[in-house]
Amino acid sequence: MKKLKIIILVLTFLTTKFYSQSLFLGPTNLIKNEIKKAKKEIDKKLESIFYHVVEDELDDPVPFVADTAPEGIYPYGPTDIWKVYLGTDDEYLYIKIVTKEKLPTYAEKLKGGYTLESLEVGLDIDDYNPQTGFPEMPGEDILLYFHIGYKFFTAGTPEVYYLAEPTGIYWPEEQRYKKYGVGEYICGGPGYNYVVFRFKLSELGLKKGQTIGVSIISEAGAVGVHHYTYDKYPQHGAHWGDPNYPTHFDFKIR
Repeated sequence: MKKLKIIILVLTFLTTKFYSQSLFLGPTNLIKNEIKKAKKEIDKKLESIFYHVVEDELDDPVPFVADTAPEGIYPYGPTDIWKVYLGTDDEYLYIKIVTKEKLPTYAEKLKGGYTLESLEVGLDIDDYNPQTGFPEMPGEDILLYFHIGYKFFTAGTPEVYYLAEPTGIYWPEEQRYKKYGVGEYICGGPGYNYVVFRFKLSELGLKKGQTIGVSIISEAGAVGVHHYTYDKYPQHGAHWGDPNYPTHFDFKIR
């Protein structure tokens, strides 16, 4: 997997170097071609890594969440989960999340007159250890996020991070986890309808051969509204606690 790591580093350098400079008017054709080439190489390598795929129904936002707009949850294509690919190598857990529509590059006006402020997609992991987690909520032993924060007139800022080692304190929210760390953003993201990112298994406390429970979460916040929209797979909604509507699906780390 050394070649994949090198390609990821090159792509990260190219995109960071030439897109983050405020006075830069655009990459040359040479740079554009190098970026395209690097992305194709990454896509090819990732095909051999992903071995678990799930597909969610479209147009199915979750209505059973708090802190929504007075009108309730809005449907929103960029956070509407479509397909999710999971895989591992010797060091990393790889995640690819595909959505119905492209993730916005800039803050945009939303239905209802709201303005986009944040967007995130990620995983809620249950390590199936009854000694960890929260009595009020199954799972949530580890949270993995790809987050984009938006401000007026500037491109959204991507961030890949995780929360781990639950304290057992569910409220207040900022006291839920002891550990915060970062992952790696590989490709996709703003301007694409997918994103690929990864985390070191050792940092998450996960091991090869281990089976974990996974649920996919996706949400967007608007100015003044924490949950403008929310999607989840598997979606259990009003069937909380019903074994016929599981909160997670099994994923074995190879």
